[in-house]
Amino acid sequence: VALSGGRAGLFLWVNRAGDGVDWETVDIRAHHNQYVPGEPITVIQGWNHHTTAYTELARLDDEHLLYIYDRIPGGHNQLPPPGDSNSIWVVRAKIEKVALPPPIPVKHEGAQDPTTENPAWFVRYDNGGAAAGGTEPDGTAYWEISTAAEKYLQYGYNLTAPALQRNWLVRARLRVVTPTTSLFNAAVGLADGARLYWIGLRSDGLFYAAGPSFTQTSLKSFTVDTGRYYEIELKKDQATGNVTVFLDGEPVGAIAPGDVSETQERWVDWGDDTGGGGASAARWNSLQFYPSGRILEGTMISIQ
Repeated sequence: VALSGGRAGLFLWVNRAGDGVDWETVDIRAHHNQYVPGEPITVIQGWNHHTTAYTELARLDDEHLLYIYDRIPGGHNQLPPPGDSNSIWVVRAKIEKVALPPPIPVKHEGAQDPTTENPAWFVRYDNGGAAAGGTEPDGTAYWEISTAAEKYLQYGYNLTAPALQRNWLVRARLRVVTPTTSLFNAAVGLADGARLYWIGLRSDGLFYAAGPSFTQTSLKSFTVDTGRYYEIELKKDQATGNVTVFLDGEPVGAIAPGDVSETQERWVDWGDDTGGGGASAARWNSLQFYPSGRILEGTMISIQ
């Protein structure tokens, strides 16, 4: 949705979502004065704004529109000064979607050692687990965490309260090479200062840790395919307080705050968090945390 108007000033407003809630504002008068300084549209008190601010928009295509406005250097009540004239102006606006980087670039990618990434992950727990980077035959890069029975290795990143005030999202892509009977052997977790969410793949499906005892509770039962990668997402809805869990893009359950343990900590983590379950191995292709609850898209507006 695009709107034009003014008085005082001249403005273009764009609502990319089409719901009329959030608007991007472009100051057309400032643009005019920057590029046509010899014929300015000045700001004057009262009605004499050097423009009627009666504007018009004309759509050209899905990305372009025309913004039409006027300049009246003598104001509303008199002729323009000698040597000047009333005039009509047209500018072309291009409105396009652009991908934005996450406000907090918390991510792991491919075969890079997480402790050397930027920003770096820290080792939360380690009592002798092994880790190394590698590449699958199809070119998929990964960081493999492999642990013998009673061993564990997990990476973490501390979060701030502001990063968790909106509808955050955690996304992990991993292959469980050696599955076990514990979700914690191949788990992703997030502590938001109030509740602790742990989701993991074990040999018989996708599970979460319920209640203060971290009871392993099924979200979806299936036999884990050790030859393929799975994508797990946790999406927080601040309005309801629930976290919806997705497996390969399909919702598999909603976790209410009362379903999980309380915490005062704030972090995101991934890896093997338990010495139970037996020997395990998982290959982590990627993990990202987005404080916005989605991969951000922005609106780029350029005026010609």
